[in-house]
Amino acid sequence: LATLMGVGLLGLITSSARVRRRSGVGGLDDPRSVALVLGLMTVATLLASPVQNTISRHVELRADLDALRVSSPEAMVDLQRDLCLRAVCDPTPPVWSQFWFGSHPTVLERSGLVTNASESPNSSEEPNYILAEPDDDAEYDGGDQ
Repeated sequence: LATLMGVGLLGLITSSARVRRRSGVGGLDDPRSVALVLGLMTVATLLASPVQNTISRHVELRADLDALRVSSPEAMVDLQRDLCLRAVCDPTPPVWSQFWFGSHPTVLERSGLVTNASESPNSSEEPNYILAEPDDDAEYDGGDQ
């Protein structure tokens, strides 16, 4: 659905006389229209990045929750630290950078997940994670997909 909306919007923009005049493109049969379409797609991708990355961070955090359920908290923290050191990552990236370009939770967010899980008052209760899991996933057992 989003792809169809994107293609429709791209068609509307490229058919605009003002856009064609400013870009020097006579019509879509003009070879220069390729550059116009690629430029518009680049801008659209950049504008859609925060939404896509927010969804991606949520999915990654849920994967971390499953990993935490089957491994030790210390192993998870050590893994995140080692990955960060090898990748020369920034454990505290600027907020705008993480919002716009961060497709995974930061190392500190992932370490905080472990800390929140270990501070759970009752081991039989679900720990208070950084992001709450939706109620409709209560039956999810983390099995094969």
